[in-house]
Amino acid sequence: MVSKEKIRIVAGEQVFLKGEAFAANHPVRELDLSKNRAVARIGQSPEYLVKLNFSTSQLQGACSCADSDGFDFCLHCVAVALEVARQLRKRNALTQGNDRDKVMAYLQSLDKHALATLALDFISQDPQTFNQYLLKAHIGGSQIDYPAIRKQITELTRLPGKLFTQKQIRLFFTKIREFVQTLQALEEEAEPPKLAKLIDYFYQRLNLVLDKQEDYRKHHELATIPLENIYLNLKVRADERPEALARNFFADWLADRHNLRSTSLSRIEHLIGSEEKYRSFMATFNSLCLNKWQALPDINPDSISLLPETSKAQTLAMYQRLQRHLLETGQSGHSPLTRLEIRTKAVMEYRDYYSLARSALDCNKPELAILFYKQFLDHCSTVKTANTAWPFDPDDRVTDSRRDALNQLCQLFCQTDSGEEALPYLWQQFMLTPGKDLLDSILRIARKSSLEEESTWQGRARDFVAQSCANSEGTLNLQAWQLLTCQDPATATTLANRLNLDSKPLAVLAESLLKTDPQQYRDQIITLFKKAARLALAKGNASGYREAENCLDHLERLTGNCDPRFITFIRDLLFENRHKRTMVAMLRTRFETILPLNDQFPDTF
Repeated sequence: MVSKEKIRIVAGEQVFLKGEAFAANHPVRELDLSKNRAVARIGQSPEYLVKLNFSTSQLQGACSCADSDGFDFCLHCVAVALEVARQLRKRNALTQGNDRDKVMAYLQSLDKHALATLALDFISQDPQTFNQYLLKAHIGGSQIDYPAIRKQITELTRLPGKLFTQKQIRLFFTKIREFVQTLQALEEEAEPPKLAKLIDYFYQRLNLVLDKQEDYRKHHELATIPLENIYLNLKVRADERPEALARNFFADWLADRHNLRSTSLSRIEHLIGSEEKYRSFMATFNSLCLNKWQALPDINPDSISLLPETSKAQTLAMYQRLQRHLLETGQSGHSPLTRLEIRTKAVMEYRDYYSLARSALDCNKPELAILFYKQFLDHCSTVKTANTAWPFDPDDRVTDSRRDALNQLCQLFCQTDSGEEALPYLWQQFMLTPGKDLLDSILRIARKSSLEEESTWQGRARDFVAQSCANSEGTLNLQAWQLLTCQDPATATTLANRLNLDSKPLAVLAESLLKTDPQQYRDQIITLFKKAARLALAKGNASGYREAENCLDHLERLTGNCDPRFITFIRDLLFENRHKRTMVAMLRTRFETILPLNDQFPDTF
């Protein structure tokens, strides 16, 4: 379409040679080449605008120079035409290549407007890609459109209903990250105060997202790490004095309720550069943290429950952030007592009182330890009392931490001679969870304080456990039952005959009688163990079999495995449970030495 020969014919030999020499030293710029038209600039000082129209049969050119006068084919037209010929040859080679080359050749043949229209249609098909180019449009104009960028941030951080899958959540934050990465192009061109307002607004929107969906927190780093880069660069550029930087950073850090600027403190040292400036920054920042912490009122689970729901999350986040920072930065400098005071100022959960009590003991503060243990135990008691099954649930177990707290509290009460305070409190705990160790502590403190006779507390405990073993529904408090069988086996035996007891309390009573006087209560013990074994096997599960096996072990030791009555009892159990094949097989295996498998055992067993 455009060749050297055609250019030589149109320009003439003399102008062609001048144009060829000119092209060797002056590259063509801003070439806009379409199917039948080309526009370009050439030369520097002066610069010439060249326009070419071409087809298979003709070639026309015009230049802004005096020689062309807008219509003659001058040396500048020759130089541009040679570049056009080279580009067309290259495009023609692409049409002979693979599919990608053919598409590239087609796109290069389009004029600028047609290519822009095609690109816009393609970009509009994907909202994410469209938003990226929209941001570039806001940035790339003669003036940056800050309100438009703010509007995009609002739309981008608006939750699209409930995100059900991890993939959807990740995609949501990936879009935000890609937007932030595009926003990084603003760092050099934008006005720092205006860009800083945009970044602050971005953080506000992300905090709102996490307020609504806390389980998105593990994904937010996709967006916040690149956002944090912009934020830190702006802060360091805006405030050259480390004291001013610390004050501004502290205000943002304190308001960030979801810890989106989690790595800022560790990274700001590198951005500040100077070690001296960084020390000055941290000194000011730590002082601000300490002053703010001292000005805040103490909080605990009771006061937290009274906070307005609208501000509770932000208030707790502020306390936690300050507390964590003071404990971490002062780890080497704070004494154990100072650290305890920092932790005591903000107690978020009742279970924290347990660890605070142990820390108070390490600091040799028994009065504080007593206070914290009591607060922890009072909460445990509240939770247990709120349970309708408490305290008559036979499966209830005191947690290890509660048991340890109660033991530690008893020891502290014994050490501090505080019987007047200790006895009523421990008796309250005893009524919730009666136990031998706790009763022994009560008796020991009563004996030491001489406030009441030890026998008075013994009688009170005996009466209480006898009354509390069974409630109006006839269920059993197993802890009270265990204590009663130790203290008063006769009363326990009477209750056992009156109540419809399960296998476990029957076995507990039999074991207590066995420890008390195995000769005197021998027949009762055998009867209780037999009944307990039958009830346990009737459960038909592994736990029931273990209970039954324990009862049968006791019976075997009491009667001897050759006792005909014992052998008859085992045979009765096999017959009663003949339809439970697994249970029968386990019993046969357990007692195969005394029950040989002969014709006395039908296959139905």
